[in-house]
Amino acid sequence: MAALSELLSTMTLGQLLPHPLSHMLELAPELTASELVQVLRDCLWNYTRDHVPSPALFTCDSSGLHWRDPSTCKPPSTYTDTLRLIIQKNISKLGHLYPIMFLNLEKDN
Repeated sequence: MAALSELLSTMTLGQLLPHPLSHMLELAPELTASELVQVLRDCLWNYTRDHVPSPALFTCDSSGLHWRDPSTCKPPSTYTDTLRLIIQKNISKLGHLYPIMFLNLEKDN
């Protein structure tokens, strides 16, 4: 769990994971082992396999810093459906994360 936390922290800090996948660090401690394996396989692994990090994903702002534009990196639902279903299944303990992770995505679509 410590290695996973470090990995997710690094990927989130480096803007390698789009929203809502960038919130998996908050979610991971609350999941069962099988749920965690599902999320890592279906969401994290599949997304990073299909979307290899590239400097082309980052734009330079006026101060010379490179940032990933969140409006251009919305993951398709194939990478977030498992995450959504697991949160819905555990709504009593994970419900507070649902609006943070998914409601803004639905407004933008």
